[in-house]
Amino acid sequence: TRKELTWLFASAVLRRLPGVRPDSMLRPLPAERPEPLYWGLDSLGGGDVKLLAAHMALLTDASPNGDWLWLFNHAVRTVDVMGIVIGVDVKTAHVKFTLDDGTGLIDCIAWGGSDEASSRPMQPPLGALVRTLGRPSTFRGTRQVTADRYWIEPDPMAECWHWLRASQLWRDCYSRPFRVPAGA
Repeated sequence: TRKELTWLFASAVLRRLPGVRPDSMLRPLPAERPEPLYWGLDSLGGGDVKLLAAHMALLTDASPNGDWLWLFNHAVRTVDVMGIVIGVDVKTAHVKFTLDDGTGLIDCIAWGGSDEASSRPMQPPLGALVRTLGRPSTFRGTRQVTADRYWIEPDPMAECWHWLRASQLWRDCYSRPFRVPAGA
């Protein structure tokens, strides 16, 4: 299926990154996952988690509606992604744009406040480097990011820094298991 092919491609890309072991702990057993009551105690649950498209493809849903994802055994709700805009679809109430970060594609959707043209979200130009902070969601079986904020990145090196930082965090922070503190 498409999902299995995406996972195989993403894991192959991640294997090439230094110090990244995508297969280790990616699919923790349910016994290793903390109960939803403790998700707020994990430092990754409340912050924007820097991810690459290949990382997003490997994550599994932690909640039935797909707005929480399992990153190893961390439940995360908000992500920080960056890439070059390769597609834009403008509708009355929202703008959907596709980012390419070199490891894969990420669909992002930004909703406007109302149907008025003045409250429409900004349409990023094709070829622009865009950083997006938002919540992961699933629409028609495809993972996407519902953008809370996004902007055109003026620094051309920002994508390289994002790659390096996301790879470093994947290796040094995200791959360390979350343990519920004693007495909690």
